[in-house]
Amino acid sequence: MNPARLQTLFRDLVDAYTPTGKEQEAIGLLQDFFGKAGIPTTLQQVDEDRSNLLVFPEGGQDPALLFLCHVDTVAAPDWESWYWIQHGDRIEGLGTSDMKSGCAAVAEAYVSMMEQRTNPPSSVPAGGTAGSPPIALAFVVGEEEDGAGTARLMEDWRFPMAVVAEPTDLRPCFSHYGYVEAKILAQGRRVHASVAPLGVSPVAELLRFLLAAIEHFKGRGDGVIYNYRDLSSSPSGFAVPDWCEAWVDLHLPPEVAPAPLIYDLEELLEAQKQERTNLDARLSFTTVHEGYDLPARGSFWDWAKESFRIAGLPFQPDSFRSHSDASLLWRDGTRAMILGPGRLEEAHRSGEGVSWKQVCDAAQLYEIMMLGSGKLGE
Repeated sequence: MNPARLQTLFRDLVDAYTPTGKEQEAIGLLQDFFGKAGIPTTLQQVDEDRSNLLVFPEGGQDPALLFLCHVDTVAAPDWESWYWIQHGDRIEGLGTSDMKSGCAAVAEAYVSMMEQRTNPPSSVPAGGTAGSPPIALAFVVGEEEDGAGTARLMEDWRFPMAVVAEPTDLRPCFSHYGYVEAKILAQGRRVHASVAPLGVSPVAELLRFLLAAIEHFKGRGDGVIYNYRDLSSSPSGFAVPDWCEAWVDLHLPPEVAPAPLIYDLEELLEAQKQERTNLDARLSFTTVHEGYDLPARGSFWDWAKESFRIAGLPFQPDSFRSHSDASLLWRDGTRAMILGPGRLEEAHRSGEGVSWKQVCDAAQLYEIMMLGSGKLGE
């Protein structure tokens, strides 16, 4: 592993502003990085302006393992400080945790591993091989919005197992929360603001429903995490708006099925309509993904545990509590472990940051995993 090369790539990726829809600068940086190492890559078209970057095994092998990284970020929450800033071990900047550190670590691990093919290190796990590794890399677009890059990837390829480099504080997550995204739209009657009681305020009606939903979720006691966001109304000036909408995110522990919660919200809305005849609202569910919990056994688990041992890192399995492209992989039959540098709590906020030491540890761990990936095909 080459720390200087890793840091150069990581910094270049962070300093490239690549929110969803504008990812191609990051794809170009990674393509150049592999090109300088003599590693062939493939561009997979996602739409007219965007492509995934893929690296596949030599000789036409079917990959036993995928390393999946997304190159897009959310839009910058602070236009003054989205770029790279380093304070000792801490590196801040948009995407440092989610997940340009993971992208850089996976890319460096692969190049370093390929450089050692003719001289395998003694740390190659039993059953592994340093030549012709049965792995693929995919650097995809669109994860922060609709998962378009991974959906496109899965149209052409299937992978038995995958490592998704989302921020987990380098804890291997074989368990993944489910996710439900819902939109609530309320409609009212527009009148002049001075005679608001004569109208029907969709803002007030929607807020009453959201407060009732908060009480419902608080009383469940099953670990469901909810978030209300993007509350907006029609531009109305000095008047009662004629519509208002909000979005609800639900993150569900793996053992909680989405369907009952969808029914709960629908029934809650119907109950509100019975109580308040002024409530004209409807729910739509834009995303529904079930969670999963892989058993703590089998070659995938054993390979990961052995890789941590060789790397000298603590093996502390956890559950990934956010939405990610791993859900799309699981839906299509891929056993996906989420593992990456950075902490989920750092993502999507001003001052996002990551430990440089942990980025280096991640690259070393990924390299050990790649060198030992032949064991997964046994």
